[in-house]
Amino acid sequence: MPSGQSPIARVSTLDSAIPTATAPVLTLCAGPITLALTSMGAGMANGSKPMYAVVAPNVLRPNTNYHISVSLYDIPAPIEVNASVIGPAHSVSTGAVAVGTAESKVLTLAIGDWPEGRYKLRVEGKGVNFTKYDEDVAITRDGFLNELSLNYEAKCLLVFIQTDKATYKPGQKVQFRAVVFNLSLFRQNNIPIDIHIKDGNGMPVIEWTKLYPKNGVISEELQLSAQPVLGDWTIGVTAFRHNTTKTFTVAAEDVLPTITVKLVLPTYLTTNRTEVVAIVKAIDANGKAVKGELTLNVRTRDHSKYSIKTTIDGSATISVNLVEDLELNVRHIGNYGFEITFTAQVVETVTGKQYNTSKTIDIYDRDVRQLRQVVNSPNTYKPGLKNTFIVKVVTHDDKPVADSGPQLKLKYGYSLNESEWRDTPLLLSPTNGLIKFDVFPPRDIDTMVIKAEYMGHTYDLDTTKAITSSGHYLQVIRSDTTDIAVGRDVKFVVNATEPIGRLVCEVMGRGDIAWAKSFDIPTNISAGYEFSVAT
Repeated sequence: MPSGQSPIARVSTLDSAIPTATAPVLTLCAGPITLALTSMGAGMANGSKPMYAVVAPNVLRPNTNYHISVSLYDIPAPIEVNASVIGPAHSVSTGAVAVGTAESKVLTLAIGDWPEGRYKLRVEGKGVNFTKYDEDVAITRDGFLNELSLNYEAKCLLVFIQTDKATYKPGQKVQFRAVVFNLSLFRQNNIPIDIHIKDGNGMPVIEWTKLYPKNGVISEELQLSAQPVLGDWTIGVTAFRHNTTKTFTVAAEDVLPTITVKLVLPTYLTTNRTEVVAIVKAIDANGKAVKGELTLNVRTRDHSKYSIKTTIDGSATISVNLVEDLELNVRHIGNYGFEITFTAQVVETVTGKQYNTSKTIDIYDRDVRQLRQVVNSPNTYKPGLKNTFIVKVVTHDDKPVADSGPQLKLKYGYSLNESEWRDTPLLLSPTNGLIKFDVFPPRDIDTMVIKAEYMGHTYDLDTTKAITSSGHYLQVIRSDTTDIAVGRDVKFVVNATEPIGRLVCEVMGRGDIAWAKSFDIPTNISAGYEFSVAT
């Protein structure tokens, strides 16, 4: 369910149950791209009880369009829906749309350069009588009236500042550009931009006002004097009261960084491979090898230490045995990791200056970390429907296990007592580190436990029963497997544990309404109903 909901919100998303209440609904949305479905039982679709649903962003941003989705259920005639965003200092935007029976429409309100303050959304429908239910909403004689508070967020643009390098010497030219995007990542042109630069003491050096981007880009430059203020300088860009800054360094030639020390280590360690090879590299600004004395220190969080000294000529390779050299007790290391810190200190032969670098890695008792479901796989199950789970089997550096590796043994049941499980365990081979399997839990269960065995270790896969007050469930899944691309329709299939008469589909992305449509279901949805969403 999208966040920022009002107390009366009852719109169901793809992981929610079929709502049985027929009261009016107004909810606020926020967050990443989401497909939300509002459903009606077949009995509700026969004109018994008029309903409405309004979905709108809970975040209000200046200089943007504010979209509101309005859907009606079993309304005998078209009604007029008026929506207003109201705030301080006479900040008001109002719009109206006529919505017919079993129809969804998106209403657009233009939001100006409004100041920070308290804002509210007011939605009013006229032209039909609604039955009043136990909801905090006013039912007028010929329609409905509802108000909700909105959260104001000043940020309506994204500005990125780039310089041609990070550090400059006196007398050099600083070249930079600012790239301006809206929140949908489209470049913006007709926006006045102010730019200023401050020196290392925070004093203003130069300012440009009311610059307009070309193809979203503004490019400028600053010539440094022969004796500028040294330190970190700041470029500031202001657009619609939103400030973005970036720093660059002005330094004398004799204090410019000249030597870089790098430490190359494995991404992780395991208790059956305790020999670590550390590679230390030391080069100057021109890429030439640095000669000097190298000290490698190794320590754990419980203060066990090991130190070794050698010479370095551009690079040095050192082997460390964690058991023998660090006296590490690997028997107490589990799958949550144990930190080990490596620190390399290089003292340059010519200048005697010391340069340091550190890196921390973890040691585990196994290669494969905790198995987990991938992002687009549900962490809940719905009794009475096919539940598809996708499990990721990866090593601790997030690399998939080899396809030619051992099989994964999967078993599940509907009781905490494993001896009561009746289903035969599955033997599955990971493909690119992924395991996909289907489970059909009965309607009357309250518990489902899934366990996996891989390379001698057992993993519990977390899953919980989806919450529903009615006992009915709605499910939506993608029916095509191709990558989503702009201009191509995305196909979905809806299933339910009860017959459904109508669906209202809304696509929400970046906290806004992107698309909305109503579908009348001519057949029993329990057999599956397919629909497409335009991109």
